[in-house]
Amino acid sequence: MLNISNFFSRFKNRELDEMMFRAAVIDSVKETLKFELDPMLVSYTNNTVFLKISPAAKSAVLLKKKELLEKINGKTKRKVADIK
Repeated sequence: MLNISNFFSRFKNRELDEMMFRAAVIDSVKETLKFELDPMLVSYTNNTVFLKISPAAKSAVLLKKKELLEKINGKTKRKVADIK
């Protein structure tokens, strides 16, 4: 029988991975565009990063999309194909 700590360690590792991914996205945006993001505004689904930001900020992200994708893919293990 598994220990309860082994069961919960699975969830802990996923949460830690998610936090580190969000931090890498935030750092990449900060380096490239010089503005801060709240970690709760970043989500990842199907190789796409979704940013819940203002239209003006989103336009700036789209202008530097290629550079951001390179930085994010360089910092994380996850493959990011698009930013929306």
